[in-house]
Amino acid sequence: MDFPRTVDEITPEWLTQVLRESGALRKARIIASDAINIGFDQGAVAQVHRLELKYDKSTDDAPKHVVAKLARDNHHEMPVLKPVHRREVNFYSQLQDHAGIGSPNVYFAGFDEATGDFLLLFEDLSQFRAVDQADESSPEDSSAAMQALASMHSKWWDKDEIHGFSWLADHPTLLPANAISQGFPNNVEPFLKIADGHVPDGIETLCSKLIPRISEVWAELSSPPVSLNHGDFRLANMFFDDSAGDISRVIAYDWQLVGRIRPADDVATYILNGFTPRTRAEVEDSLLTEYHDSLRDHGVHDYSHERFVDDFRLALLPRMIIRVNATVMASSGLRSSPEGRARLFATIERLQALIDWNCEEVIP
Repeated sequence: MDFPRTVDEITPEWLTQVLRESGALRKARIIASDAINIGFDQGAVAQVHRLELKYDKSTDDAPKHVVAKLARDNHHEMPVLKPVHRREVNFYSQLQDHAGIGSPNVYFAGFDEATGDFLLLFEDLSQFRAVDQADESSPEDSSAAMQALASMHSKWWDKDEIHGFSWLADHPTLLPANAISQGFPNNVEPFLKIADGHVPDGIETLCSKLIPRISEVWAELSSPPVSLNHGDFRLANMFFDDSAGDISRVIAYDWQLVGRIRPADDVATYILNGFTPRTRAEVEDSLLTEYHDSLRDHGVHDYSHERFVDDFRLALLPRMIIRVNATVMASSGLRSSPEGRARLFATIERLQALIDWNCEEVIP
């Protein structure tokens, strides 16, 4: 089935057909849809729109809204985005039902290999609770996140089947590993200038020692034990369903970086991004223990806590590379406002984790 390439091409007729085929729509027919762009901050590599649907008759069981995710208008000028979008479409087409973690229901997933255009049509999750990435993760949400990760990771832990999905990433970054390796050294000095004194002591030295060993870090992270990884598992990419019981159900979205690497990467991403340095120091040991205990509860017994902690420390290194590169690539508009600078500096200060965990020791 062909699909619209822009939000303006999404017609009521096409929506009616797709929702009928997915089972989300029975007798009613969509007669109009109004689109609102909701991807201002998170839509850096794609467009995200919420569509308000209007029907020809009253209906209680049909969705009132859906979310459409499409390629940017200028995606042809950015070939690096093609495998990213292919990966997310493939996740929803081939892996979503078996992932072992909550994700949005998808009504349509299409990708054009020739042009790189894509379209994902999701259920609207706005009824669930979201947490601003600038805020800290609560103890309850942190526990739910660790248990959700353990559920997914244990399901795919060193399974032969995971190697059958050739499109999965083997490194947790947007750009290819070789591009990261080449770009990171040139970004360190601009990063330090932009950070304006907010870089934790020791990070500059750690960057220098990491530069000649980046490829070895990638190789180590992609060696066994590997599992299915979200790749960008942080508060900005999840909702919490509080109706699920004592522990909220985590619904993770933005599967553009889904990969086949050591599971500690998802844990490191969440803990590094989810807390101020002071709070992280208070909660990280208990969260690491909870995750590892949950792994064991799910049947993973040949992975010691000590080895997991070393993998966690190793996985923090690419997170520093990503933060350095993202800071340099951040728009000048973001850096020009007091609020934007405050958010940026807060993320930089959270790199203190790499110093506290003495990550220099685990550089291969």
